[in-house]
Amino acid sequence: MKVQCSKAQLIKPSVFYKDSFIKGYLEFQKEGMNIEAEIEYIDSHFLEFTNALTNFSKKKWYNPWFIPETIYWLVENEKFLGRVSIRHRLNKNYYNFKGHIGYAVIPSQRNKGHGNTILRLALIEAEKLGMTRVLVTCDSNNLFSKKIIENNGGVYENSKEDIDKTIKLRYWIEIKNVSNL
Repeated sequence: MKVQCSKAQLIKPSVFYKDSFIKGYLEFQKEGMNIEAEIEYIDSHFLEFTNALTNFSKKKWYNPWFIPETIYWLVENEKFLGRVSIRHRLNKNYYNFKGHIGYAVIPSQRNKGHGNTILRLALIEAEKLGMTRVLVTCDSNNLFSKKIIENNGGVYENSKEDIDKTIKLRYWIEIKNVSNL
């Protein structure tokens, strides 16, 4: 299946998108998702916040729970649509439950093809990082994410129960196959 790409693109976190990011982040919070930091901190320290996100890929982590990751935002025109993390390697927790790529599209922008776009573009960026095969996971009840992963070449491996009893579906994507999607 050929995945249609919108005019959306991945960018490094940027202060240019502050207002749009905060609106999107508030949408995530209404769903109960806190993906970065407290909104008050983000709003008052946005430059520091975006610099920190950009530097996650450069840090040398001494805590075994943290791993280097590259974070991008999906934007179209002047609007923040979502975010994606590309983890450079996996520890046990990420191997079992989170994978190499984690993405989220803001609720008001879902069901518009942005999920397929963000994952496809993330796979291209992962290839630039030298990755040839990536693990992508989703909650078993997230049928939209399951379809997005499968549309982007995800091959189901197995399911695992997380500490909070959430069942995670685990998929592998061979990056060499991305150009054929």
